[in-house]
Amino acid sequence: MSIKIIDELAIKGDGDNTKRVVADGHRVRGYYGPAADHTERNAIIEDVRRQGMRIVTLNDSLEWSLKAGPWAYDDTDWALVSLNLDQVLPVYGCTLMYGGSAILELGATLSNPSFTASYVRTPAAAVLTMAAYTLNVIGGPTSFQALTEPVYTAITTLPAVLTASETGGPSKTAQVDFSWYPMCFYGKGAAGQSSAEFIQALEGSFLANARAKVFTVTPGLTDKIYFAYPVSFGLATFYAGGFEGGFTGPVTTNSVTNSHGVALSYYVYESSLTNLGQTTITVQ
Repeated sequence: MSIKIIDELAIKGDGDNTKRVVADGHRVRGYYGPAADHTERNAIIEDVRRQGMRIVTLNDSLEWSLKAGPWAYDDTDWALVSLNLDQVLPVYGCTLMYGGSAILELGATLSNPSFTASYVRTPAAAVLTMAAYTLNVIGGPTSFQALTEPVYTAITTLPAVLTASETGGPSKTAQVDFSWYPMCFYGKGAAGQSSAEFIQALEGSFLANARAKVFTVTPGLTDKIYFAYPVSFGLATFYAGGFEGGFTGPVTTNSVTNSHGVALSYYVYESSLTNLGQTTITVQ
């Protein structure tokens, strides 16, 4: 549907038969060619009245009063339609920001998160929603704290959604996604290691919801390279220097328990060779 704000818009025909509507304060006039064109004239009158407007004059050009606006002319179905503020003013919107990390380890508590927000124009309504938790923030819409402490022990994404609107305008949303992920580990060590203690002591770790990773380590003379992650992520393929392979495993280690008490089974891979020097590994 093509919507045009009324200003001076040719709406049908050409030459002497051009139909026009022009804005004049809170009043609109329609010009539609020869006065004898009663079919078109009556059609416009019917449209105007159907919209609940008042006919002011009925001469060679019609004039009618607008209801509360603003209004526009739809050049597809020839009906006067109400505009929302996004079609008149710069598009309304909002942003939502969280100052900390939005990725937490499985079992960690998100404790009463604080947010800042900004708006294109001052909102008339603003509400923050996090799952079943709802907070009306219109009293302080640019800085607020959610008094909730969600915690998840499985991979989860929890959106914090700000819904804002201005008077007479549509609602707009902005969100921050909080995620709970398990820890993955990489590093170097003596051959044949796979215990939970060894895994959690490796030099590199990261929170993730998949096994893919690029990392660099420098194993010593008797060291091998290790990579460990939850069994639920599936089997991995390794690449180094553009070549596939170079790792053995996986060995499955049960009950790797994090500091929040969440226990998972892990796959542990180790490099086939020791003393590889600085090596960049791509895991897929």
